[in-house]
Amino acid sequence: MLHFIKSFDFVNPQRIGALGLSMGGAVAGMLAGDCKEDTRAICLWVPAGNMKDIPLKGKLIQEIDDSYEKGFIDFNGFSLGVGFMKDVMTLDILEKSSSYDKQALFIHGNKDDVVPLSISQTICENLWKSRQASCN
Repeated sequence: MLHFIKSFDFVNPQRIGALGLSMGGAVAGMLAGDCKEDTRAICLWVPAGNMKDIPLKGKLIQEIDDSYEKGFIDFNGFSLGVGFMKDVMTLDILEKSSSYDKQALFIHGNKDDVVPLSISQTICENLWKSRQASCN
């Protein structure tokens, strides 16, 4: 993705940032962690670092087993493919996002019932440990 963005003449490769909301926040955080040298700053808006838990929350074992037969799991009316879910289960979103070492802004409310504030706090605290800064 970064290679594609950097291919445009109007893009200054020294000023690329990443912003994402929810799953996009998780992706932006992992991208920044993997490509530190190409990412100047990030803004993570309710980053879904708990993505592997969200679609399965409240599901019965039988529902999960049935989803493998159907090829998808229903999540609030959205069909998430089994392949997608298997991929999500292999990701360590918090670890990848926490390895980023440049400017970061977190936007997260304390009444979110899908992605708890503790997810952003964990990423922020891990990200800033080496800088001896705070996450307030």
